[in-house]
Amino acid sequence: MNKKNFVFELIKSLQMSEKRYFKVFVHQNNKKEDPVYLRLFDLYDQSKEYDKKYIVEQMINGVGNNNQPTIESRNNYLYNLILKSLRSYNAGKTASRQIVELLLNVDALFEKGLIEQSQKQLMKAEKIVQKYELFHFSTEIDFWMIRLINSGFGNQTSLDTHKQFVKDCNVKLDFVKDYYQLWNVSKQVKLMHAGRNLRNTLSTETSHELIEELRGLKDKYNSFVFNSNFGILDASQHYYSNNFKEYYRIYKEQIQYWNEFPHQKKERIDLYINVYNNFMNACFLIGKFDELKIHLEIFKEIPQKLR
Repeated sequence: MNKKNFVFELIKSLQMSEKRYFKVFVHQNNKKEDPVYLRLFDLYDQSKEYDKKYIVEQMINGVGNNNQPTIESRNNYLYNLILKSLRSYNAGKTASRQIVELLLNVDALFEKGLIEQSQKQLMKAEKIVQKYELFHFSTEIDFWMIRLINSGFGNQTSLDTHKQFVKDCNVKLDFVKDYYQLWNVSKQVKLMHAGRNLRNTLSTETSHELIEELRGLKDKYNSFVFNSNFGILDASQHYYSNNFKEYYRIYKEQIQYWNEFPHQKKERIDLYINVYNNFMNACFLIGKFDELKIHLEIFKEIPQKLR
């Protein structure tokens, strides 16, 4: 059996446009690059399965001899080169990537001592975090704000601005704490449902208690993340209680809710697909086959690689 090869798997996962971009990327950004890496890329791309012996035989310039890099080192270099081109290809395509790029800008400007420009980039990142509820970035943004204040930005701002920053941090800390509590409770409920422990009375009561705890968090915030997660978990308990009509009703509401937030659908496409799959399953369970047929056609519009 051929040993698993990460670079081969990565190349096989690429779309045609990504493959074309990789070659353009190498020519434009690495003009002195050894063309052997493009030949290696093409060999993997043309192979149906990974065969190290075949690859070594096809390579020229004596791969593996004392004067040339080994196939392992070339694989590693090619792998990182493809990832670099993918980062460039996908730059700015999602809110998460935009935030990462803005934070890299903050770092670069900070090193140049351009504190005010760093702060403007940071504020752009903060706005995206709030819009898309990507709160896992909040800690890094607050860290950078503290660095900017301590490095000169604070000399250009008033005491009121500093107080407001501290106040905002406290509000975000409370939200993030509840955000992680949401994740923790959700995980517990999912594990119960996955094990189908709801048949046990104690587990059923515990699950209901956890669902009610989530309901409290949902009601506390007008948040897409809290509302969507609560709906999914609320539906799951009805599924395992064989209450398929309620299961269908909740997921139909979830589809309508997600459609009100197209930017969230784009950012969290994997979760949206999961919601859509469960909704279609609900249609099947209660015999709504005409509705299922309609939504299967809609589902086909989602890019194949994401389904």
